[in-house]
Amino acid sequence: MTRHTRTIRIADIGVTVRCATAIDADTVSARYAAFVSDAAPLLTLDIVRARCVAAPAGDEGSVTTRGGIATLAGGTFAGTIDLVGQRAELQVGSGDPTAAVDYCLRVAYAQLALQFGGLLVHAAGIARGGRAFLFLGPSGTGKTTVARMSSGDLVLNDDLVLLMPGESGWNAFATPFWNPTQVRAAGATHAPLAAIFRLVQSTRVQAEPLPTSQAVAELAAHAPVVASDPTRTAAVLRRAREVISFVPAYRLQFRKEPSFWAAVEAATPA
Repeated sequence: MTRHTRTIRIADIGVTVRCATAIDADTVSARYAAFVSDAAPLLTLDIVRARCVAAPAGDEGSVTTRGGIATLAGGTFAGTIDLVGQRAELQVGSGDPTAAVDYCLRVAYAQLALQFGGLLVHAAGIARGGRAFLFLGPSGTGKTTVARMSSGDLVLNDDLVLLMPGESGWNAFATPFWNPTQVRAAGATHAPLAAIFRLVQSTRVQAEPLPTSQAVAELAAHAPVVASDPTRTAAVLRRAREVISFVPAYRLQFRKEPSFWAAVEAATPA
């Protein structure tokens, strides 16, 4: 069977998506256009069209890990990711496969990032003045709001940002994961990470340093997929400590207006 391939690259992590049809390959290309590359892949994902997908109806997506194999299930898809074998397979039903492919890639990049020295973080990343700032918080805390109030700055993503070590610290990389209610990434770009802020909506605007132990716990808790895998808990905490040892972290009280940037810049002078 002819396979149509597209390779997606975030930082130096490449994932090749192999599709059975040119239409599916073009769908992948359109979704991840700025991140399509000829990089050598660390994982190959096969998209398989299936008449019947053995997955719980109505399930938006779940992942379980056993013996190093991640098993994915959703209402219209099912799949596995084997990092050791550098292979993944996603079975999708009829219709647009975009949501299923996106979910699978999010899971894959969360695992690959940890394996190759980085961390995928549930956060908004904004590049401002040549430096990246990471804003953490549960859904509804204000990550998308922060992105929308950063006119003129580069939005790396308002939901998932990939952190990777560099020669003199950590870099924050844009990712192509978004949905219609979010702010789309500016493109395949990155910037050195200057600081991490835990968002707290308030009537005040103030940045306060976070104790190291709390900063590590916050960062680790915002690592999707791997943070909930007991076999990776120690590795996630270790990686979070590595980041916090180089990057300051703060608790940011803010209002839904751009005034928070004054507090951010006061806490992190260039």
